[in-house]
Amino acid sequence: FVAVTVTNAQGTTTDTVTLSVAALAPAISFAGATGTSGTYGSAMSVSPTQLGARGATVTNCTIAPTLPTGLSISATTCIISGTPTQSSVSTPFTVTATNSAGSTNASVTLTVAALAPTLSYAGATGTTGTYGSAMSVTPTILSANGSALTSCTISPALTTGLSLNSTTCVISGTPTQVLSSTVFTVTATNAIGSVNANV
Repeated sequence: FVAVTVTNAQGTTTDTVTLSVAALAPAISFAGATGTSGTYGSAMSVSPTQLGARGATVTNCTIAPTLPTGLSISATTCIISGTPTQSSVSTPFTVTATNSAGSTNASVTLTVAALAPTLSYAGATGTTGTYGSAMSVTPTILSANGSALTSCTISPALTTGLSLNSTTCVISGTPTQVLSSTVFTVTATNAIGSVNANV
């Protein structure tokens, strides 16, 4: 309480008054936020442009729908961050900030772009085979990078008995033709583009 004293020529009077200041639900906004467009496999971070506790500590931040794999939201700062391992078309998300006085929602739209595949046979085993014996050569690196592989092709044509799997880029089979050391180019393709690797 607060004591209030009033004085005039006749004297002084004192009384008390009780005051209170109530907290409010948090203030939150992502209007004008940067970093909302990311790329598969690259770190991204999106901070609220406004986050005010307004008299009571922010106790929780949640988001809906579920973020792309690899991204998360801080429970106290409402910062969205991480390294996405899932692509996502432009999607609006609702962030809810909560304190003891209540909750407030804010919208933010995020995009995670896919990339052309990553492919390598560097250090691959099984590249030297024998006539009539099964062999298999698997890429040492193969990532679709957020967009499903649509094909794997090879040039020049493989020797008789060997083939290339169109979705895993694995070369396998039982060769029935002798082949001298030859460099082949494998091309992996998804909806975004293509990449070549030699083996």
